[in-house]
Amino acid sequence: MKRRGKALLSFLLMGPSLLLLAFFFLFPTLGSVLISLTDRKLVGQNAAEISFVGLNNYLHLFADSNLPRVLANTSILILSAVAIQQALGYFISRLLKDKAPRFRRIVHGSLYAGLLMPEAATAFIFFLLFSFNGELNRLIAAAGGIPRVWLADRPLLIVCIALIWSGTAYSVITFENALDSLNESVSDSARCDGAGLIRLHFGILIPAIRRTILANTTILALNGLGAFGLIFMLTGGGPLYRSTTLSVLVFRNAVSGSDVGYGLALSFLLFLISLSLGSLQAALLRSSSENES
Repeated sequence: MKRRGKALLSFLLMGPSLLLLAFFFLFPTLGSVLISLTDRKLVGQNAAEISFVGLNNYLHLFADSNLPRVLANTSILILSAVAIQQALGYFISRLLKDKAPRFRRIVHGSLYAGLLMPEAATAFIFFLLFSFNGELNRLIAAAGGIPRVWLADRPLLIVCIALIWSGTAYSVITFENALDSLNESVSDSARCDGAGLIRLHFGILIPAIRRTILANTTILALNGLGAFGLIFMLTGGGPLYRSTTLSVLVFRNAVSGSDVGYGLALSFLLFLISLSLGSLQAALLRSSSENES
């Protein structure tokens, strides 16, 4: 009886949380699954008269000629953002170590400006910088060069630069905290043993914070995977899908194209990729913990 009473008490205590979880996650997810099996539209006749189409929306994923390019764009954005933000974050955090507090505050302030700035402001800044009449082309013309239509010629590159600029501060904060938690005697002992810079960083410091690196990698990858506002406001995903990522494609189909069923099928593909990244991180962290023990 006592055990049954404890179980009932636990259920009552968790009840409100379970209800909120069901209301805000479980029910919307089940509803989305059902709608993805229909030809639901936002406007038009099919907005009122919905027909069941089974797995047609999911089969259409394999026939969508734009999807391979979109997946390639998404992969490039994620890989470049993760690699460059990690490298910049580690490099800047090491440069700031043992520097004067005033200097660190100045650098932190300039970095946090990009992190805290709204996406609309970031997109506007990079539009002013890379538009045909923007500041970059003015400098090129002043140097005798030929201006380029950067947002049409290199849209994905511009998006990557903007995303890296706005998110590097997070990696700096993460690596600063991780490096500050290490015992300084580790670095001192390595230097006394004759370790050079390459061995100090790649043989000692980076392996010592590998769990932080794994966690930060997953966060940056999920951030790149879900990036939408900055891309949509800066390039609109164009021209000709050259900067369209999976999140932008979901919006184009579900909202702009009014094809809610196919948009939800794409969103479940996005969800599966996110779930895979999270599961991979959990497996790597578990493996790292087992190796340490």
